[in-house]
Amino acid sequence: MSDIGLVSKPLPLELISEIVAFLDDRDDIYGLFGKPPPPSLFPCSLVCRAWNIICRSHIFCRVIICDFDRHFSRLSFLHFTAPHLFKAIRFFHFGWNVDVDDSVTALPSWVSDCSKRFENLRVLSLWGGSTDMLKALDLNLTPLVATPRLRKLYIQTWCFEDDASDLLDILLSTNPKLEELVLDNVFGASDVVDEDDAPDAPSVVRFDALRCLELQNVDHSLVRFSAFIECPNLKSLVAEWPEDWDLPPWCSTNFSDLEILVDTDCSLPNFGKAIRPSAFTIDIIGLGSILEIATWIKDCINRLPFPDLVRQLTISADICRIDEQDFEAFYCEIADLFCFLQQIRDLGGLEGMSVSIKVPVESRLSSDNHRFRLPVFYSSNSKSISNVGQFRKLLKLESKHVARQHRTRQRQYQGLYLKDSEAYRADISMGISHQDTSSFSKQLPTELILQIIAGFDRRGNSNTYSGSVTGVPPCLTACSLVCHAWNDICRPYIFRIVEISAGTLIPRLSFLHFEAPHLCNYVLDFRLSLDTRANYEPFPAWLPDCFSRFRNLGTLYLADIGSVNSSLAELSPLDMGITTLLATAPNLRKLHLEGWDHDRDVVSVLPTSSQLEDLSLNVISTNMTTVVSSPPRFDALQILELDNIPYPLLRFKTFIECPNLRSLVAEWYDPVRWKVPPWVSTRFSELTLNVNVWSGCPDFGEAIQPSVLTINIFGSESCSNFITWIKNCVASLPFPNLLHRVTINIKVTGVNERKCEELYRELEKLSVFLHKLCDLGALQRIVLKIELFAGRVNTINDSYDILDPSSEVKAQDLAKLKDLFSALLERDSLDFDVILEWCSTSGDLVFYTRVQN
Repeated sequence: MSDIGLVSKPLPLELISEIVAFLDDRDDIYGLFGKPPPPSLFPCSLVCRAWNIICRSHIFCRVIICDFDRHFSRLSFLHFTAPHLFKAIRFFHFGWNVDVDDSVTALPSWVSDCSKRFENLRVLSLWGGSTDMLKALDLNLTPLVATPRLRKLYIQTWCFEDDASDLLDILLSTNPKLEELVLDNVFGASDVVDEDDAPDAPSVVRFDALRCLELQNVDHSLVRFSAFIECPNLKSLVAEWPEDWDLPPWCSTNFSDLEILVDTDCSLPNFGKAIRPSAFTIDIIGLGSILEIATWIKDCINRLPFPDLVRQLTISADICRIDEQDFEAFYCEIADLFCFLQQIRDLGGLEGMSVSIKVPVESRLSSDNHRFRLPVFYSSNSKSISNVGQFRKLLKLESKHVARQHRTRQRQYQGLYLKDSEAYRADISMGISHQDTSSFSKQLPTELILQIIAGFDRRGNSNTYSGSVTGVPPCLTACSLVCHAWNDICRPYIFRIVEISAGTLIPRLSFLHFEAPHLCNYVLDFRLSLDTRANYEPFPAWLPDCFSRFRNLGTLYLADIGSVNSSLAELSPLDMGITTLLATAPNLRKLHLEGWDHDRDVVSVLPTSSQLEDLSLNVISTNMTTVVSSPPRFDALQILELDNIPYPLLRFKTFIECPNLRSLVAEWYDPVRWKVPPWVSTRFSELTLNVNVWSGCPDFGEAIQPSVLTINIFGSESCSNFITWIKNCVASLPFPNLLHRVTINIKVTGVNERKCEELYRELEKLSVFLHKLCDLGALQRIVLKIELFAGRVNTINDSYDILDPSSEVKAQDLAKLKDLFSALLERDSLDFDVILEWCSTSGDLVFYTRVQN
């Protein structure tokens, strides 16, 4: 099929990968509560096959089936329709929302087969299961947990047998290279509270590669097993418990990171006497007063067997409620807690400490009633705070300073971040650290930003006019708001093309002239289109000054300008503005004039630029009756388009001079013969004709010598009329033996059974004619494209519905085309390509047949 758009040089795969990774702004695709893929990834996947393959790994990296009844079709689609997508899945959440009763039936056998396809799975989340449920559904999880690349396993809301034998079966089948294991809300089938009643696990599972273990709301019996999981190389332990909690006897004590997630109603943990964590994190929610929180934190730290070995201490406290009378106690208890932490630091091992305390905002903490942070940083070399009063005074000073900064910031961004209905919090953050606490994100290279933004601008080349322009892509506008660097890069793309219609003429030009004149320098393609039916007020006098700012124009499109001005006074501000525009654009390469109907001579508005390469005249009327004595000369003009030009202009002996013309494009729909204007140079090598089947056959004279001929013809007449017109057109060329390349595009509308029957007969005649043309000796390439717009049509042998063609029908068309053009296909010196497209009446391509040598 012939190319219908601009084909840019493909980007390197490495660059495409970086662009797609940049668009995928998800912080953690492997997290349990990760975000869905950004919408921008989906259009990127439609660019081409290379982009689709790269985008696929991002779009399908997370698959979530949390309600088996509603999401069953997702698994069915993956298994039967798109099994290749399994390779892209990295995170898989498999949940059940079923009750085990008599109505539950076994799953189809393919579900278990489906679990064997996750060859690249990294994270698996199993939710809401039990032994009875697995038996009722006849579901085997072994292939899923045994995936060779599995590194993290979530087991959530899981009911296990009293001896945990069913849970052990899953863990024993799990990939031994597992690095993270999360047991969340895992409970036994019966309540076992007393330690003496807790059964022993029937066996032990060992994970030598396990680095992180999370035990959140795990049943007491599981925690109290003497042997359950062996993890000798454990690095991090995360624990959350609602009531009493002891360190599991089966858990390795060699871990270096310990994190506990609790509230003040939880009992203090029993850490034993063996653990030696170097990093300790307490994340606590305060359901009571600040005194209870501070006391709980201090008592918890004191229970560590070796607090002097802690190097990094992190405390995050969230106070859910604070009364008015508790404010004085708040400062005192915070200060006391800080003094306690100072004592921990004095033990000698502490190198970094971060404390974050969140409290509800009341009038005494913030009159602005908005969220803000009060940072207080102390370096290890700073003077130690020895008493509560000194700390309280410093804290209040910092609070006033930051609150003042917040009020200033709030005035600048009023209403931008939070709604009044939200619960506002104030954060007080304290930290001790050797290193700088500020962080800087890695910046993308400028070259990559340029490639990204250039790829977003899909409006085509500024030197090409296709009739209308879509608006600025929204992603370009969004990118311009990232930062100053991105804005500087986006601005030339956003304002590269400016299109102004009748309704926006004065407002847009006024903005460019008075408010943002610097943007005129970015405009390379300016398109001004007015409405001949509108009644315009007198144009403002500042228009010429505004147009004089467009100094970097490369393309100018003017439509119906002369028609509007014909009813106004001579040399109106718009007239003078257009004249100024053409005179102050030294780099103008392309000019398109459409709908000119004015008393002024069209020659007088043509630019004086010596750089003009492309001139298009469309529906140009003129009152010229005399010969142009000194026609303008365009030595750089390469392309001239004459669309529906009235005959007086075509018959002038002098109009413009274009001695170096390379391409002539002519369009006419009148039934009279079209002649090459006498003022057009006959040295052009490319000739393009846009006609319909009723257009008069051209009279090329005896001088032109084109080597490239393109005929674009459309209509609803019989196929014989198309072929006759084409043959007569080529025959009227004075030197057809000089043709090197011929392209013929035929569009036939209203195709019925009669037209379809004669199609192949006429194509046979065209094949004979083209074969004779090749015998002249110079022809090197022929492209023949035929588009048929129809509903139910008829082939040689049988009638069929074009909207549902069978493979047999397609094979018949292919065989027929090969037979019709066999003589051309057998020519070794000829590059021959024929395309037959069947389209619906709405213009949608249904299928096509292509033959080429």
